Amino acid sequence: MLRLCPAHGHSASLGVNEEWAGLDSGLLRDDWRWIATSCRPISVVEDDGLELVLQAATGDPSYKLPTRRTIMRRIHDQHAAEKAAKDEKMVEARCVALTGDHWTSVNNDNYLGVTVHLIDASWELHSFALGVMKTEQHHSAEACARQFLDVANQWGIADKISTIGTDSSPNMVAAGRILPFEHLPCVAHVVQRAIVMSLREGGFDGALAKCRKVVGHFKQSPANSDELNVQQASLGQVQEPLVQDVPTRWNSTLEMIKRVMRNRDAGLWSLSQRACTESKLKQFPVVQIKQFPIVSTH
Repeated sequence: MLRLCPAHGHSASLGVNEEWAGLDSGLLRDDWRWIATSCRPISVVEDDGLELVLQAATGDPSYKLPTRRTIMRRIHDQHAAEKAAKDEKMVEARCVALTGDHWTSVNNDNYLGVTVHLIDASWELHSFALGVMKTEQHHSAEACARQFLDVANQWGIADKISTIGTDSSPNMVAAGRILPFEHLPCVAHVVQRAIVMSLREGGFDGALAKCRKVVGHFKQSPANSDELNVQQASLGQVQEPLVQDVPTRWNSTLEMIKRVMRNRDAGLWSLSQRACTESKLKQFPVVQIKQFPIVSTH
């Protein structure tokens, strides 16, 4: 390969094999990492378009993507190395703590994720996942307790566990009574629950219902949403959609109120432009943010 030397303005001969060898080894080292960490399908290595992109990026038209078997072997090898490193940390730790939570995927499948937390001899905190398992059975207290014990026994840390932290759902609280470890409810969940109850019992239901109705008016119609964007632009505001709050998404009610307040004028103009009745205009609430507790879990 010939390359122009910027310092002297003449071409210098480079060892193409050495240069490409370094680039090639980097690709071989990182291709599996990209697939694993970005949740790409293994079949991506059979994509002719990707191979053409890499050939253009490397300048080597002969470059070939590794096979599925090669990628799978590298992922399994790295998993074994990572697991061994985590095992070593837990062997050295005098005690560990677990946290766990059930969640539902977009395909409506239920999973339990378990994370371990430990402090090493240098007083450095380490946290990493021990497993994410699909749960087919009902989330009874006995089933939850058994799942935690299975994870602990699988990693050989049952005799080192000091506490298990979960949310305050009845099944998790009951599972905590069954397990031979101290159960600690998540403080953030407790605070969030207190906020939800205070909003429900503090006389804000009417204002929140109006906010949700207004947000739904713009979210459920592309034409209404487009009109809101036009009014935002005419008022010199940032074009942003209104957001609906979700009970399981923390701070979403606060974010809904803030968006409604920021876009009150644009919303009123949009409603008036669509010849809404006076009663509908009155549905756009005047809510003071200071009336709501601003609590962040971050």
